[in-house]
Amino acid sequence: DALISKYIIGILTEFMIGVSDSSQSLSSKLEHVRAYIDDNLTESLALEELADLAGLSVFYFSRQFKKQFGCTPHDYVVRSRLNMARFYLKTSPMSVKEVAFRCGFEDECNFCTCFKKRSGCTPAQFRASAEPIQIEDL
Repeated sequence: DALISKYIIGILTEFMIGVSDSSQSLSSKLEHVRAYIDDNLTESLALEELADLAGLSVFYFSRQFKKQFGCTPHDYVVRSRLNMARFYLKTSPMSVKEVAFRCGFEDECNFCTCFKKRSGCTPAQFRASAEPIQIEDL
């Protein structure tokens, strides 16, 4: 019995070490995807593409991303794009339409709707305001 217990404890210990390693691996995969998003904000970023990049199913990827970063992958992309747009609106003479396309939005209308919903003002109102740029933290 003592010998069997020793083997069982050894197997369980190996299993727990393996679970810990795969958890770290998952975390690094998600960090890699987040860095990829940050580097490719102007590109089309499909959820399926991001999940493939992590080597995970779409559903599992979405759940784990939200668990690790506190928001869905889509919400992270939108927030990041809006932060970039706020920067351009305050620091460049680009038109709102140009800012929208430069930040990865497919059309100006979608950009303006999203911007107003999240910021409480239109891009033009934001540009005209005297408020300093406030970047959302994640």
